[in-house]
Amino acid sequence: MLFDCMSRMKHLFLTLLFCLAAVSVSAQKGVRISGIVNSDTEGPLIMVNITERDKDKHIINATTTDSNGRFSMVVKSTDNYLQMSYVGYNTVRMPIGSRRVFKVTMPEAGGGGVKSVKNKSKEEQITNYKSLYFMDSTFLIVLVAIAVVVVLSVFFHYVPFVLWLSAKVSGVHISLVQLFLMRIRNVPPYTIVQAMIEAHKAGLQDITRDALEAHYLAGGNVEKVVHALVSAAKANIELSFQMATAIDLAGRDVFEAVQMSVNPKVIDTPHVTAVAKDGIQLIAIARVTVRANIKRLVGGAGEDTVLARVGEGIVSSIGSSENHKAVLENPDSISKLVLKKGLDAGTAFEILSIDIADIDIGKNIGAALQIDQANADKNIAQAKAEERRAMAVALEQEMKARAQEARAHVIEAEAEVPKAMAEAFRTGNLGIMDYYRMKNIQADTAMRDNIAKE
Repeated sequence: MLFDCMSRMKHLFLTLLFCLAAVSVSAQKGVRISGIVNSDTEGPLIMVNITERDKDKHIINATTTDSNGRFSMVVKSTDNYLQMSYVGYNTVRMPIGSRRVFKVTMPEAGGGGVKSVKNKSKEEQITNYKSLYFMDSTFLIVLVAIAVVVVLSVFFHYVPFVLWLSAKVSGVHISLVQLFLMRIRNVPPYTIVQAMIEAHKAGLQDITRDALEAHYLAGGNVEKVVHALVSAAKANIELSFQMATAIDLAGRDVFEAVQMSVNPKVIDTPHVTAVAKDGIQLIAIARVTVRANIKRLVGGAGEDTVLARVGEGIVSSIGSSENHKAVLENPDSISKLVLKKGLDAGTAFEILSIDIADIDIGKNIGAALQIDQANADKNIAQAKAEERRAMAVALEQEMKARAQEARAHVIEAEAEVPKAMAEAFRTGNLGIMDYYRMKNIQADTAMRDNIAKE
């Protein structure tokens, strides 16, 4: 609470600094003057035109008096002069100079045009002196306030006094010099001091400022390490500061690991498909309850390795079963067989239990394989039969070719018969009666063939 209040005061000081700086900058752009305009007979005059003019009579700025005859304006240069005009009154001109408050009395018309005010009364001189003194004092106070705010801002930034006071109240001994040096070393003092306060309140005495700073500079998460150590101490889990920092620097969430040691985590495996010896496919889902092993978090395998090993054990257990019915009757046999294999060896976890959440029957892989084998055998037999048929067709075509060749030889031989008969007639070896007798035999043979075809 005290630290929050001081932080708010610090922000308030910074806001005041910016406001005063804005006022100082705006003041450097011009000089503010004020005053009152009265009539020599009727008192304050309303809506009197007041203009700032340079030596060439150019209007620089302008304003009017209010219902009380007062005015206020910012003039650009004190070397210019003011001109005041009002209906029924003479115009009044007066140099600005070092005056900041004006008290003007305008004479009624008839006194001769423009009236220039050059001499000041004693009362006006005293009033101007007081005004200048007040302005100088205000400016000096503003400068002092700005300086104080700047000094306090720098001091509270580099020397967190409120944080030191909070540590002292909590019983943590740390000096302002060390807090200042933390700023120089780019170490956030708030993070270190809060971690030390938490460790001190939890009774952890072996955590030092140098160790926390070293872990922060090494890129570790100081808050998570201290949270993990406090949780481990409350849960009676053995965890040293060196081990916690090593786990954190290794990229693991040490606080989550301690929580997992206290409250084990349940991991669901994806669908694991395996086939029993009878060829029936089984689809199983297992729930693995694991607890973080603090000593093996550095260098140990993660969840993916555990899931892969569990899936492999389920496949092996189902594959060694004689039939799928035995697996469906006793699904716990899978869990017992997988747990015996020590799947958590070399991992960052300790497997507490493996439970089969669901197991379903898939395809008949054995029957599908037999069908595929039968189809393959059928295709092979068909290919061999097609091969034999092709060979028979080829042989038939070959025999037809041979028959045609034989017929050609017969035709060639029959073509030689007339030649031989003619030669026999010429040589006298064949008579005319022999020739007619042969013709009768041929005709009788042709008649017998026709009768046989009918």
